Amino acid sequence: MTADDLVVAYAKNFMLEIMAVLYFHGQNELHVGAVLRLMGVANDVAAKHDDERIVIDDELASRLSQYREHAQAGQSPVRPKNSTLH
Repeated sequence: MTADDLVVAYAKNFMLEIMAVLYFHGQNELHVGAVLRLMGVANDVAAKHDDERIVIDDELASRLSQYREHAQAGQSPVRPKNSTLH
């Protein structure tokens, strides 16, 4: 696995963690631009996604529940050193 692969995997898991928190607090539609900003993406880049939404359907909700179980078991990924997410 390359360093880029590790960064992509970390970014995907980071987004899943944000989505899980929002979902478990009652949000089932997520604003992509806002999620990117929470991840530290520059405002001008995140603004390109302000009109996009992610809807959490039953299948994604099930995946988030599984992810939550893994995270509670201490199986959350670690960000590679010297990596940039955006």
